[in-house]
Amino acid sequence: MRRILEIAHARDVPVALCTLVSNLEGFHPLRSQTPHPPMGSAPQGLLADYPHHAALHFAAGLTWRAAGDSAAALAAFKRARDLDAIHLRACTPFNEIIRQLAAEPGAWLIDVERAFSAHSAHGLIGDELISEYLHPTAMGHHLIARRVLEAVVERAGELGLVGGDFDRLDSFAGYSRRLGYGVCDRVLARNDLILLLRRMPYRQRPRTLERRLVQLVDEQLRELPKMSYAQIADFARRGGFRFLADTIGELGADDQNQLSARLQALAVPLGLAP
Repeated sequence: MRRILEIAHARDVPVALCTLVSNLEGFHPLRSQTPHPPMGSAPQGLLADYPHHAALHFAAGLTWRAAGDSAAALAAFKRARDLDAIHLRACTPFNEIIRQLAAEPGAWLIDVERAFSAHSAHGLIGDELISEYLHPTAMGHHLIARRVLEAVVERAGELGLVGGDFDRLDSFAGYSRRLGYGVCDRVLARNDLILLLRRMPYRQRPRTLERRLVQLVDEQLRELPKMSYAQIADFARRGGFRFLADTIGELGADDQNQLSARLQALAVPLGLAP
């Protein structure tokens, strides 16, 4: 990265470095190092004996979040991410390197991670802005774009830019309308996300993922009736209802019964039963 910056600086090319973001509170670590702590014990009390166990730090983060200690929860979620033995998310040293390089001549920092934290409840980046482990949602992409443009506007004189009014930018809802990003797009993308999450390489599906799948299926069942009959019929031809039924079949009994009844109530009157 430093060599790239040197080449750009030699050619008078301005460079901005953006910090990386990932899902902290919504994505359970994929794999934890052994030995594993005993089951049924309070996670906070075990951290001293199992300091490198990613899932234990994640469980402690959930406990601290529920207790209202967001600072302790954030530290635990970050530690869980950094210790994940299947390392799909950028860990803390990555952003430390980016911040260090941006402090040197030839680059400037756009702190996307801080922008995401500021937008998230209690600073805990989760499913609203990150689809699964690190890919931003549509809202996340909008937030990145606004933060990058805001940083460029702040240096307009230095960059030789003139004109433009940052205050005239539209809202996320406004840009969604302009792009034609509506309910049909969300429904199709959500099924793709459900499939990806079902295929995550956990040895045993964590409760966090189970609740996330329940949430996503619930959102599908609430948004499908907003579509036209032709769109719903196309969703059925794509195997959408069968896919949701298969997903529901993997959930716990209580969720299965409730969601299956809602799926049938939606599909059967339309002649589209899975």
